[in-house]
Amino acid sequence: MRARWLERMLLPLLQSRSAGEPEQILAYSSERGRPRVVTVVPEVRGTVTIAWKNGNHWLVLRSLSSPTETRWLASFMASVLGVLAFILGCAWLVARAITRPLSRLADAAESARIGQPWSMPADPITPELGKLASALISFDARQRDHVRQQTTMLAGIAHDLGTPLTRLAFRAESLGEPQRLAANADIALMRALIGNSLALARSSMARSEPVDLHPMVHAVVSTSWNEEAPIEVNAAVGIRVEGEPVALQCLVQNLVDNMQRHASGGAIHLWQADGKVMLRVEDNGPGFPEDLLDQLGSPFVRGEPSRNALTGGNGLGLAIARTIAERHGGGLAFGNRDEGGAWVEVTLACAA
Repeated sequence: MRARWLERMLLPLLQSRSAGEPEQILAYSSERGRPRVVTVVPEVRGTVTIAWKNGNHWLVLRSLSSPTETRWLASFMASVLGVLAFILGCAWLVARAITRPLSRLADAAESARIGQPWSMPADPITPELGKLASALISFDARQRDHVRQQTTMLAGIAHDLGTPLTRLAFRAESLGEPQRLAANADIALMRALIGNSLALARSSMARSEPVDLHPMVHAVVSTSWNEEAPIEVNAAVGIRVEGEPVALQCLVQNLVDNMQRHASGGAIHLWQADGKVMLRVEDNGPGFPEDLLDQLGSPFVRGEPSRNALTGGNGLGLAIARTIAERHGGGLAFGNRDEGGAWVEVTLACAA
C-alpha cells in the first residue's frame, strides 16, 4: 500500500538534489501505517518500493526482505514448534504412564481362562490399580470356587442317578420288545444328557499342556468312522495348542458326531493362520436355519428346532464345543455354505 509518511520523510532529501515537486515521489510499503517504533530515523520493515521522477525518467528502488527479519521469524517459529513438541512429548509420557498399567491389567484379565487362576503382572503398579487387581483376583477366586462346587454337585447328582437308571434298564428287560426298546432309548438319552451336562461343567476345570491336534483329529475320525457318513480330513502337521487334551478331544468328537448324525458326513480342515489355529468342519446336510445362527452354541439350542431329544440330541454338543474353545483362547462361528451344507469354525490360540 502507499506509504505517504515515507514520501514525506524522503521529500527533504530529494529536494536537496533538485528532485522537483512532491507528487513526483511515490513510495509503497508492505507494512500498514507508520512504523511502530518511533526513533530519530524511523525503522522501515517489510518490502519498500520507491519511485522518483528525475526529469523525463523514473527511478524505481525496491528493497529486499531483511535477512535479519527472516532469520528472526525462522527462529521464532522453530522455538514455538520446539516448545509445542516438548509439551506434547511430556503429555504423551504422562498419558503413557497412566495407561500402561491399565493395559497390563487388561492383558492379564484377557489371558485368564475359566478354571485357571487370574494373576497380575509382576511390574509395579499404582496403589489404586493394585487395589483393583486384588479385587479382581478375589472375584476370580470366588467364581472358580463356585464352579468347583457346581461341578461337584453335578457329579454327585450324576452318580446318584446312575444307580436308578441301571435298575430301570435291568427291569426294562422284562418288558415286551416295543416297550423295552422305548425304555432303553429313554434311559440312554438320560445318560447322555447327564454325561453332556458334566462335560459342560468340567470343561472349565482342567489342566493345561501342549496338545498336537493333527493326530487327535485323525484318531477321533478313525474311531467314529461310519461308511454311511464318511468324513474327509485335511489337517496340517505340527499344529499345537496349549490346553486340556480330554476337553479338546471332546470338542472334536462333538463336531464329528454332529456331522455323522445330522448331515451324512463332511470334511474337517485344520490349519494355522495369523497366530491362531483354525479347525473348520463342513457337512453335507441341509444347513442351519438363518434365524438360529445367532443362538447356536447356547445350551439346549438345536441346529434344527423340529428335532426332538431322540432325533436331534439334547442341544449341548455345540455349547460344550463353544465353552471349550473359549477356554482355550478362541471361539466358535457358524454359517451356511453357498453350495449347501453348514460349516462350524473353531478358533484356538497357538501354543507358545
